[in-house]
Amino acid sequence: MTSRFRLALLVGTLALAGCDDAQYAGPILYRDHERMARDLADKPKLQDAIRRALAANFGDEARKMKVPAESGLRDDGLYLADHVRVGDKREPVLELDPKTGEKAPIEGGYALYRRHCLHCHGVTGAGDGPTSEFLFPRPRDYRPGIYKFTSTNPVNAKPSRDDLRKTVRYGLHGTSMPGFEANLNASEIEQVIDYMTFLSMRGETERYLIDEAMNADDNDAESALGEDIIKEMIEKVASSWKDAETQVVNPSSRRVESSPESIRRGRDFYLGVNTTGPKLECAGCHGASGKGNGGAFVEPSIVNDVVFRRWPLDQAIDRAYRAEKDRAAAGSHGAPQAKSDPDGLAKFLQDNPPVVAQLRKEHGLMAEVPVKEFAEKLTADPSAVAQAARTLLPDLDDPDFRAFLISKMDLWSKSLDEWGDPLRPANLVDGTYKGGRRPIDLYWRISKGINGAKMPAHAGLLSDDQIWDVVNFVLALPLDPGLLPEALPSPSKPHSVASSR
Repeated sequence: MTSRFRLALLVGTLALAGCDDAQYAGPILYRDHERMARDLADKPKLQDAIRRALAANFGDEARKMKVPAESGLRDDGLYLADHVRVGDKREPVLELDPKTGEKAPIEGGYALYRRHCLHCHGVTGAGDGPTSEFLFPRPRDYRPGIYKFTSTNPVNAKPSRDDLRKTVRYGLHGTSMPGFEANLNASEIEQVIDYMTFLSMRGETERYLIDEAMNADDNDAESALGEDIIKEMIEKVASSWKDAETQVVNPSSRRVESSPESIRRGRDFYLGVNTTGPKLECAGCHGASGKGNGGAFVEPSIVNDVVFRRWPLDQAIDRAYRAEKDRAAAGSHGAPQAKSDPDGLAKFLQDNPPVVAQLRKEHGLMAEVPVKEFAEKLTADPSAVAQAARTLLPDLDDPDFRAFLISKMDLWSKSLDEWGDPLRPANLVDGTYKGGRRPIDLYWRISKGINGAKMPAHAGLLSDDQIWDVVNFVLALPLDPGLLPEALPSPSKPHSVASSR
């Protein structure tokens, strides 16, 4: 890269890719991370210092990017836009076209992102674009710098460039993330990856600055977030992206042949009925039948009610409880006697703040009572709070429902991913894998887990040959669901397995 381009990137700005600024009524502004208002509510000077630091290093709005010298982005970020400013002039960014052998102008990562990605992932990459509210799983929030489907270790290591390339090119199966292989050529995919990385670097730097500011005095903002500290944080983020290219996990052995014996060994590991080696707990999440209905997660009906019907969590749990009672009644040829313990409700609410918080947030329980006074109200007049609660959720008088509610709320809270969204283990019988269905993709999911989710790494428990056995089993299951009968089999019990997969 020439020195004048480097100067333009570090000191000047990258102009809007493919468009003239005059076409827009106003700037396309980044919005603050939500933690800014929450965690630094009483520190306005530090908030301003963070905004200035981000503007100085990444630009003050989306159309006027700056690239930190420490970023490590491809060609110092040259491919983020279709031209750079050099003084009062604009210089187009040219790239060699392998088909023609001639240099041609590029469109630039920002323009491509704006056209294809922004409506889901948002201006800042926060996953808050205008269509995001209609999608589940929600679009990825790039700002934490955590990506689920990667080939790299350790935990939460950045994705390799090839990981991102695969995601953009082929999409994430079973989600609203499409593949862009037919819409973008190879060069354009690389430009989009550049811009995704830029947004992720900016967002993670913002989070680090907020962490630093939380322990600082607001009157000491300038020294607390001095240039040396800001530079150190940007370098920390940049180095994590650079390191990813050397952190790819490669199997130490070739894939074990997918034989009936290998599939059976993988099945026994999955069920935890193997006679040698460590005991896994795959069925606890994915279910004994592999349908994603293990007891470690809230049942799908509750997730569906909350996510798709937009019901409050307690209302969804109440419906599941009533359905369970109806099934029990049908099985016993008579409705069981309903329990009632209204006198115990007040103490239950006192002992379970999450339930009270849920009722306050979703149903406006005693909304007229300020937050700071509500705890006193619950202590001083618990019967009044209990009466207000039962009008909102009548089943609270049933002690069995109260126990059911607490257990499901606990499972729900434990099932949230890094971004606060509820997780559902994959239905392995369907054969749909978000991170790809190649054997190597499944090897990575089993070996190193899924970042930001609850899928753990197994590399420290299983040898590579054993991981390949599990991969072979997972790939065989959709073709032969009978591999997992509802009742757990005995260790290494023979089962009819197709001779080849």
